[in-house]
Amino acid sequence: MHRYMRAIGFGDAMNQKELKALCKDIEHTYEGKCVWKRQDESVFAELEKDVGLHMGICLRGEYGEDGAFHQEYYFPYFKGRNLAVYDAVSVERHAEKDSFAGVCENICMGLNMIFYLQNAVEYMKYIRHSENEDAVLAITLSALSVEGSILLPVQKSKSKRQVPQPAWVEHSQMLDRAKQGDEEAIENLALEDMDLYSTLSRRVKHEDVYSIVETYFMPYGIECDQYAVLGEIEEMETVKNTITGETIYLLNLRCNEVCFDVCINEKDLIGVPEEGRRFKGVVWMQGYVTHA
Repeated sequence: MHRYMRAIGFGDAMNQKELKALCKDIEHTYEGKCVWKRQDESVFAELEKDVGLHMGICLRGEYGEDGAFHQEYYFPYFKGRNLAVYDAVSVERHAEKDSFAGVCENICMGLNMIFYLQNAVEYMKYIRHSENEDAVLAITLSALSVEGSILLPVQKSKSKRQVPQPAWVEHSQMLDRAKQGDEEAIENLALEDMDLYSTLSRRVKHEDVYSIVETYFMPYGIECDQYAVLGEIEEMETVKNTITGETIYLLNLRCNEVCFDVCINEKDLIGVPEEGRRFKGVVWMQGYVTHA
């Protein structure tokens, strides 16, 4: 998590003394607070402080009997702006501490997307008092990145620009039917994969791979909530870290028909981001979960 402090504007290496002082300051100047009383009567809390637009630092820990806050850990956050509704969302506690991972199924991508839960305390309080634990949940996805580059867009024909959506809808429906055991859908998907492989094998001899592959979203490394992504920039804005003054890019990406925001330090991005261009990099996915 310390590595991703760069993404929100702490690009110059902070030593442990400086980091401890920053966290101590947040304990007394936090802007958001959420507490949860566990079954063992201990009080678990989240303290948040923004250091720029939509981004900041969250401390998690316990309040002791003396009323003092005892920090267990911290993490940088960036809150996205694209709300999506999913009917298959699960949240699991990490083994080593009171942090949580969320999992949502994404038909367009054909995989289960795993993200770090930003509002763990709020979610646990909701589950405790909810009469329907299987309720449909809405998720706002976002991501932090410490390495990325800008690629030029792929030139598309007029016909391809006009009809991408129906193809994605049809493919998503076919994936859904295949999951339910529809043999015809499974066979059609297998044929699609064979055709795609044949087309790629032919085109890659004469074209650059990034002119063939427009976007991708795939797991990266051994961390389950980190992904390698390539997506089209739909919106872009710059903000400043109010403490360090460093410039941060906020990029709204469309990746495999899924929209989410990415936060990256200007120092860590190669190239100039503009609408229509593409972002390629490694991201740490986060999510804010609410009931729909």
